[in-house]
Amino acid sequence: MARGLDNQAIARQLVLTSKTVRNHVSNVLAKLNAGDRSQAIVLARRRGFGEPDRDAAAVDLASGTRFGCIMATSADVSEISFTDLGLDERVLRALAEVGYESPSAIQAATIPPLMAGRHLVGLAQTGTGKTAAFALPILSRIDMAQRAPQALVLAPTRELALQVSEAINKYAHHLPGLHVLPVYGGQTFGPQLAGLKRGAHIVVGTPGRVIDHLQKKTLDLSELRFLVLDEADEMLRMGFQEDVETILADTPDGKQVALFSATMPSQIRRIAKKYLTDAVEITVASKTVTAANTRQRYIELSYPRKMDALTRILEVEPFE
Repeated sequence: MARGLDNQAIARQLVLTSKTVRNHVSNVLAKLNAGDRSQAIVLARRRGFGEPDRDAAAVDLASGTRFGCIMATSADVSEISFTDLGLDERVLRALAEVGYESPSAIQAATIPPLMAGRHLVGLAQTGTGKTAAFALPILSRIDMAQRAPQALVLAPTRELALQVSEAINKYAHHLPGLHVLPVYGGQTFGPQLAGLKRGAHIVVGTPGRVIDHLQKKTLDLSELRFLVLDEADEMLRMGFQEDVETILADTPDGKQVALFSATMPSQIRRIAKKYLTDAVEITVASKTVTAANTRQRYIELSYPRKMDALTRILEVEPFE
């Protein structure tokens, strides 16, 4: 059974914002109190905060949030371990076996509110550990006795759907009998129908194929408890907004929704506001840095010539 969030986990959650963010909110609040609103706006925007408000800033300073949101950095979570996050003991064993020693910033910041049942918006770059951030709480709270799908993860591409399915299976190593089913276009319906008939606790799919199954009435989401939008900005960029909103609207109102994205365009903000009531918003501050010893070059050419150019480069350039 999953352990509930204890005082230690909650306290560690607040530690995430107890340093840099608190200092910055304090500076914004000082400017507001001094009547210098223009400078307060400059400071707020410098950290990506929303429109500064004195009362809101005072509350955020006391609670450790950034104008209703939580901002974390890798340095902020260096002392947090997976055992502090209330996860199921069987999930913790799987993590230890695959060599996960401590949570990334996005994992440490998002797992506690997800374990507590909160809607969540998580903003972090690709490659920061977002899959485990939503998969671990789902696995810790899954009902193994329920055959109908309890969790649906929407991914923009079949490659990502397969990658997420593989990762969830890895984390569920000590949950015998748990079934994860990827559903995506480009594959015949046969294997997917067989998997749905057998029973799948977690379905990971592309929006288009999920809609296909819903229209064919081969996917029953009437008992859905968790819905995750992974790489939400990419899904919208690829034209899946209508499908995503259809799925959000046609699934149970009581489901918990988690939206993960690298960016927050206006469409994502609107979807979050419409479907994620009172959501926790978490931003992981990180910079993409190129190593000093890495040399980057590029060649401009037409698409049909890409393979010939790449072949030529590989023929003449030394590499290990």
